[in-house]
Amino acid sequence: MSIVISIAKRALAAGLAIAFAGTAQAAYPDKPITIIVNYPPGGALDLATRAVSANLSTQFDQPIVIENKPGASGLIGAENAARQKPDGYTFLATIDSLVTVNPLIFGQKRFNPETTLDVISLLGTFEQVLLVPKTSEIKDLSSLIAASKAKALNYSSAGAGTPGHLAMESLRLALGINMTNIPFKGNAPALNALLGKQVDTGFLALGGSTLQHIKAGKLIPLAVAGQSREPALPDTPTLSESGIEALKDFDMQFSFLLMAPKGLDKTITEKWNAAVAQAMQSAQIKTQFDNLNVHRVNGSMQEAQQWMAKYGSRIHDTIRKANIKVE
Repeated sequence: MSIVISIAKRALAAGLAIAFAGTAQAAYPDKPITIIVNYPPGGALDLATRAVSANLSTQFDQPIVIENKPGASGLIGAENAARQKPDGYTFLATIDSLVTVNPLIFGQKRFNPETTLDVISLLGTFEQVLLVPKTSEIKDLSSLIAASKAKALNYSSAGAGTPGHLAMESLRLALGINMTNIPFKGNAPALNALLGKQVDTGFLALGGSTLQHIKAGKLIPLAVAGQSREPALPDTPTLSESGIEALKDFDMQFSFLLMAPKGLDKTITEKWNAAVAQAMQSAQIKTQFDNLNVHRVNGSMQEAQQWMAKYGSRIHDTIRKANIKVE
């Protein structure tokens, strides 16, 4: 009888262990979550991530802590995230250039995002606008082309391999015009150089202070880089609307990605996809993203993969043709 009781006890213990294990798994998340943002606070990526995180925190009923770890074109924060356990408690919010640009332009790869990080979802997309100072003699795309033939023009960017640099190089290659990149350490100094007429032109992310200066008349928008006109600038044409054959398919857009250390469990990934998709339907997120001039997305992994395949190939082509390298 004692043997039977012992066996019964063991069976009960095993059953309870399985039940508790199932309960623990179903309870995810059961502690605070960290999202590393690999750019400084206050930028569009940071603010968009904080907006979505506030919504996700409510859905998950857990605090979500944002940690800004900027530096080295996003590599410092990305490396930090890649070193964490793939347990669903550490994520990375980044610009897609971490995956589409950095591995190609840095001579010494510090790490490979494809082997150390998984793409979880798209967090939003953003647009680049071609600008000149208010007092510039360049008033439209035609006069920009004419000016570039008369003399060598220069343009500001937030640094080598940044969206503004890539968008302008893509335009330069398409038109065969002479333009020189003047890189700055970030979007703010690149914007200030344009306002101060230290440069002739520049592609800058539409949003924040850039849009404020446009509305104040200090900067003149010539065109946007995407396929559709921007609601914030309805009278500004896309480059593909220019009537120039070489620009008929011009489309250079960029995005924000949510990533995780490689190996995240599929059920957790699916839970985050569903949560991000739900967040994107929020009226509050719509308002916040509209204020940032960031476009909402569906939030799925499939959408992120499709985005990367489409725009990644365009970016790779630009980097190769322009021979962009950072040693």
